[in-house]
Amino acid sequence: MQPPFTLALGGIFILLAAANSYLMLRRSPDSSPAARAWRVRAHRFIGYLFILLYCTMTYFMVLRLKGLSDELSPRILLHASLALILFPLLVAKVVVARYYKGQTATLRILGSLVGGISFLLVTMSVGAYLLRSASSASVSGTLSVTVTIVFAVVLVDLLWRRPRSANASPAAVVVREAPKRNSVILQLTRVERQTHDAKTLRFVIPQEHRISFRAGQFLTFNWIIDGQTVPRCYSICSSPTQTGYIEITPKQAAKGHVSVFLNQKASIGLTVEASQPAGQFCFDEKEHRRIVMIAGGSGITPFLSMLRYMEDRCLSTEVTLLYFVRTRNDIIFETDLNLLQARLHRFHVVTVLSDPDPQWLGLSGHLTRELFEANVGDVFSPTFFVCGPPGMMKAARELLESMKVNPSRIKQESFGVVPAPAPIVPNSVIEMARVEFARSKQTRMASSSATLLETAEASGIQMPYGCRQGQCGTCVTKLLAGQVQMDAEDGLTASQKAQGYILPCVSHAKGDVKIDA
Repeated sequence: MQPPFTLALGGIFILLAAANSYLMLRRSPDSSPAARAWRVRAHRFIGYLFILLYCTMTYFMVLRLKGLSDELSPRILLHASLALILFPLLVAKVVVARYYKGQTATLRILGSLVGGISFLLVTMSVGAYLLRSASSASVSGTLSVTVTIVFAVVLVDLLWRRPRSANASPAAVVVREAPKRNSVILQLTRVERQTHDAKTLRFVIPQEHRISFRAGQFLTFNWIIDGQTVPRCYSICSSPTQTGYIEITPKQAAKGHVSVFLNQKASIGLTVEASQPAGQFCFDEKEHRRIVMIAGGSGITPFLSMLRYMEDRCLSTEVTLLYFVRTRNDIIFETDLNLLQARLHRFHVVTVLSDPDPQWLGLSGHLTRELFEANVGDVFSPTFFVCGPPGMMKAARELLESMKVNPSRIKQESFGVVPAPAPIVPNSVIEMARVEFARSKQTRMASSSATLLETAEASGIQMPYGCRQGQCGTCVTKLLAGQVQMDAEDGLTASQKAQGYILPCVSHAKGDVKIDA
């Protein structure tokens, strides 16, 4: 190739490598889904263009070396060796990017190596030519100063750029004590509006901590509101492959103390203590080859974590999502679901509105057998995940059971539902029991109709809880003495049952009891 053409290709080669490195290193944990999608597309397009140019330049290099009869000089030998080393690095980067998207650290290392070797390749050939042909008058002082300043600004932006949360108002940061064992302090770095009554909150995980969770699990947060610590559980909606942050999407309830605070007052810089992830409402890629998701309202949140995980791992799981909401404005994650449906070829979304507007062209109504059969078909092979309001979950379970679906293939999750008190039957005998809370050093008389969780709350004792239905396992507590009757035991593992653990949210005392709370 002629020197001018070589110079042009070398310059383009360096620019493409620099652009891809910049896109990769400038990734921020508080970026929006649209920005992330744009960055991925740009990185992919530039990457393939870079590979095409690499193949072209390598081809001409081989032709040039083929005609040499003398022994290769050290510079040419080193140049050819670097070009060959670049090939396996590019292949490895493409494989990781395509099939192991969650390995961000590996991608950054490979990308940095590719960028560095590319720079050396160009400077060894093009740089040497420019130095030989350059003169003191060929490059103006203004151009030299401009290039130096631009390079310095880009370098400073990459290495010393601060996250947005560093500029948050100091008043928004809540000073807390050191976290308890098995807990971590998270900081809010981004707030994204989903609907008129739901926001996605992104919390950065400290570098010295690591939170490992399964798609579908939840966190128990200890929110400080008006000086009081209020524990609440929220499903994680981010992918388990994202190790730098955790996302939740609370929907504002009319009388929800915490949900109103998070939707109206939570601002960048807010800190909160969170326990380790929990819950058995989880997607297992080895077990679940075909799944049907039935979501209502904010019950979509754990499903988004599952779907994002499937995309990150490039899984071929067949998924049908039946999503029930009241109006078009109540569709949470609408943009994300559309993007996921385009990327996951075996993912199908069916959105059903109970109160549609005249322009709505989709399905309307509620969960019925006809709607189910038309969109799901075979009910004997998939695993069914159900999450949403209690009424919808009850209807879904009754429908599945009427269709002879094995109960072991029905998983359901619901958080924060406070059940109505049991009706008092006239002339019934109400037994009283002595409940002792060992760690809190409190004792209280309680009726057999009240759960131990309700008794603890009446005594001012804070206990973590999630579903209040004996399913999630958040409130699991050791029974130290006495006997209890549990309405459900789904939230306990066989090992926990053997060790004497109970679920206070559905446990009723049968005589005097003592629990580790």
